[in-house]
Amino acid sequence: MKFLNRKTYSSFLYLIIQAGLVLLPYSHFKWLPELGTTRPVSSVLFVITFGLAFISYAFKAKFHPVRTIKSFYYEHLAKLPGWQALRVWVLLIGLGTFSALITPFYGNFFQALNRLLGYWIIFSMLYCGYYAIQAFGIRRTSWWICIGYIPVLIYAVIETLAIINFPPALSIVLFIRRWFIVDFTWAHRMALFATEPSFIAFQLLLLIAVLPFLSNKLLRISTILLVGIGILFSKSGTVVLILGSYLVFRIIFSLKRRVLIRLMIALFILVLLFGIVYATLPALRSDLQELSASAMKIDRLRRMYYSSLIRGSYSRNLIYALIETHGLGLGIGQYGQFWKEIYLRHIDYHGFDILGEITHQLNSQDYMRPWSVILGFGSDLGILGMIILGFFFYFSFKPVFSPHGRAVILAGIIAMMGAYPIVTPHVWLAIAMMTAHELQLRPGLK
Repeated sequence: MKFLNRKTYSSFLYLIIQAGLVLLPYSHFKWLPELGTTRPVSSVLFVITFGLAFISYAFKAKFHPVRTIKSFYYEHLAKLPGWQALRVWVLLIGLGTFSALITPFYGNFFQALNRLLGYWIIFSMLYCGYYAIQAFGIRRTSWWICIGYIPVLIYAVIETLAIINFPPALSIVLFIRRWFIVDFTWAHRMALFATEPSFIAFQLLLLIAVLPFLSNKLLRISTILLVGIGILFSKSGTVVLILGSYLVFRIIFSLKRRVLIRLMIALFILVLLFGIVYATLPALRSDLQELSASAMKIDRLRRMYYSSLIRGSYSRNLIYALIETHGLGLGIGQYGQFWKEIYLRHIDYHGFDILGEITHQLNSQDYMRPWSVILGFGSDLGILGMIILGFFFYFSFKPVFSPHGRAVILAGIIAMMGAYPIVTPHVWLAIAMMTAHELQLRPGLK
């Protein structure tokens, strides 16, 4: 571009990426543009970064479409650490575009375009994750991310005091949630700047991903404190599942293969022995059932149990959608068009819908989105779409050798089996950073 030299233009792109990294905690502020169930300003900035990077090559090629694409690919995209995984998204976007073109004949074309936009946003988020590691390195990128969470730590302390019913802190939390956060009832559980506690699981996974790369002791301590507070006071099953998965995978990949095999054999024997004892001792079965009944009297555990049944039914519904379409899927963005009919044909929800959540959803006019990223791709693009997405995870995981990086990626995949908001950047970014970092350490890997 004539009015900016290449170095100045790159610095401008770096500034936008850095702003996106710093603003990662603020994805539920009500004054931001709405993107599905969240309002991630970072995702918007990452899309802008990708767009401006492409435009710079378009200027260079004098807007000749073929020369622009070739130049952008060979001189930029193909040099990014992680491009092998990112190129899979080109296939997904292509398949999604074809699906969107045929939806006017039977479904909602606007929702198809909306969902396809989500695919492009994910592509941009992954691109910026790889680009950030290439430009700044893992340590500097981690520094920018954690700098954005310093105000969150201050708020987390206030929210903790509110949870234990300290009146001034409670007033501050209610004020912030009324005027800044997307409307959602605060349940006296740690939610930070998100609408509900389960959403902070994705942010905590990102913080855990970058924690080993923080060289600043003060920043490292503040990050550890924030993760600890989130785990203790969120009282969220999603937090326990995702971070527990990370811990289990971290341990597994840290063990030598011989030790791991022995451990698995011992675990199998213990499970087998427990099964035999459970089957042969009626008194033990009775005591365990009584213990389970007592646990269900605890309100939080009871709510978590029924919540898991509700979310499980939503995930099963996505599988039924695949079965009914013979593995072809409903078409990109069309799940909301047909989910009620499929749900009512296959699932009897009356036994676990104690709070009326499913009844409310069935009576609502809101456009339902898939409650699983991975199964949602199946709903959009069928078995083929899920296979292509599987290749993305394969190419992301393949070059990663560190126990930490592998655990982050696998925990991220588990997060995406659930109700992860598709265009929220935290997990996508964590996966991209782990892949790009290891590829930078070993440039010869593909």
